[in-house]
Amino acid sequence: MPTGQSQEVAFEAEDLTDLRRFVLRWASDEALEDGLAQEFVLAIHEIATNSVRHGGGRGRLMVWREGETLLCEVRDNGQISNPMLGEVQPGPQASCSRGLWIANQLCDLVQIRSSAAGSQVRMHKHLR
Repeated sequence: MPTGQSQEVAFEAEDLTDLRRFVLRWASDEALEDGLAQEFVLAIHEIATNSVRHGGGRGRLMVWREGETLLCEVRDNGQISNPMLGEVQPGPQASCSRGLWIANQLCDLVQIRSSAAGSQVRMHKHLR
């Protein structure tokens, strides 16, 4: 869990646009360069969209900073059975796992934890 100050937001499908704005504003306030902030926003949006589609229609987003790294965790009620999901680029006919793959391409580190209680996807983006 965060060692410093964090912010947490609950979201559903109709909140995704506002969630993107929230993350962009927060990342900018934390001095993440604009291009890197846009990447982080896209990665978080992909995971939040997965929460809406596969995790019970809603989720919770938590953001915080540790040193020179911005962190975001998306939690929902879904379960991810394959912890390596998102490590390999899905083929053109794939119906899922594209969002996790995108997050892995845009973040410095993506960690997945899943159990019967739900899933957490934690994304790290280093300030440069």
